[in-house]
Amino acid sequence: MSSDAVRSLLSSAGAHKSWGQTPNRAARTLPGRTRADARFEQMVPPEVTDPAARALAAESLRRAFYKELAAKSAQVRRDRAAARSTDATVFELRRAAAEALAEAEAIEGAL
Repeated sequence: MSSDAVRSLLSSAGAHKSWGQTPNRAARTLPGRTRADARFEQMVPPEVTDPAARALAAESLRRAFYKELAAKSAQVRRDRAAARSTDATVFELRRAAAEALAEAEAIEGAL
């Protein structure tokens, strides 16, 4: 197992231990959620002054952000799948070429 894989496993175990010892998950994540909400609130144009309208606009901006993030993630997964498929095709072509070369050399040696 590579050192990166070991580090990843140990980090994951540490995170699970930490969350397992957290009595109030909502309280633990509140500062981060508050900062994220503020970020989207700051993106709302200043001419939107009604608090309810600002909240609605911030929510729409948040949803748009996560939809775009999901689209980018899906594209990366498609690209990686295509690369794996291409790698497999290249591997098969190289294997077939090696077999054909070996067969040609065997025939040539028999002559």
